[in-house]
Amino acid sequence: MMWEKALEGKLDDIDIRIVNMLLEDGRMSDKEMADQLHLSKTAVRMRRMRLQRLGGYIKFVGLLVLQNIELEYADVLVRISARAEEGEIQRLIEQLTSDETIYEVTEYLGGRDLLVRMFDRNKLNMKRHLQKIMRDNSIVESIDVLPAVRSYKAWGGVKLNHSE
Repeated sequence: MMWEKALEGKLDDIDIRIVNMLLEDGRMSDKEMADQLHLSKTAVRMRRMRLQRLGGYIKFVGLLVLQNIELEYADVLVRISARAEEGEIQRLIEQLTSDETIYEVTEYLGGRDLLVRMFDRNKLNMKRHLQKIMRDNSIVESIDVLPAVRSYKAWGGVKLNHSE
């Protein structure tokens, strides 16, 4: 798997196998992993807990597939003014990360500074909510909104159910 090469040198082979197992089935028990790895349940639990605690390599999250429940979602590319001060940028990021309709905020190099992923019941609600956020932040120079039509794969390999 691609994860094995990416994690090489950061994790040992057993840790990589644990990560791969959890990517395949996030609910896999320590006992099931132990049986497949030919290790004790305690050894697997200690490794899994270390991966969670130290490196943040593993996080257990509930996954809501927005398109399967017919919610609108979009990627918003944000350009921040070059004159913006660090404190202003941090306040914007804090506002975005605390907004419950925004499920991802990522900082980038290049032509855009932030990628914001958001959802709402419909496109009009999303537009109005986004306009309010941007209106309240004078450091936002421009935005590009890319409404999603359908996702086929996300989160490192989750194939998403999609019906016509």
